[in-house]
Amino acid sequence: MITNFEEQTAELTKDELWAANQLRMVLQKRTGKENAITTSEIISGFDQKLNYKLSDSRVRKIIHFLRVTWSVPMLMGTSQGYYIASTKEEFRTCCTSLKERATAIIVLHNEMIKQLEKCSLDSGKWIPSNSVQLKNQSPVQPSKKK
Repeated sequence: MITNFEEQTAELTKDELWAANQLRMVLQKRTGKENAITTSEIISGFDQKLNYKLSDSRVRKIIHFLRVTWSVPMLMGTSQGYYIASTKEEFRTCCTSLKERATAIIVLHNEMIKQLEKCSLDSGKWIPSNSVQLKNQSPVQPSKKK
């Protein structure tokens, strides 16, 4: 489980393991981006066809389980949904994306640790120490659509 996300990341229940097997069978027929299935489609399908309620966080937990157990090899997850990669190169892009997201999380973690070490509470407001150079950036106005 992940701290502060205990409910969302709890181990799969017996019922969710059943759901994982059902989803495995669906995903095994979903090769190629054109056959992707979204989280909302998964939730809707379980609700309508199997009368089983799933939240989006539990779908992600089940997908994670299917990936780490190799239950659905080469399972992609993109903004288009979940599907089995058609080629190794396509799957490699998914691996690259995952590494980039992990790196972004580590960068954020490191900056948060620095804040923890260099900020103090003053009258209910967190104040960085004098040795900290703030990384303020002016907000950028979005360009107008034509």
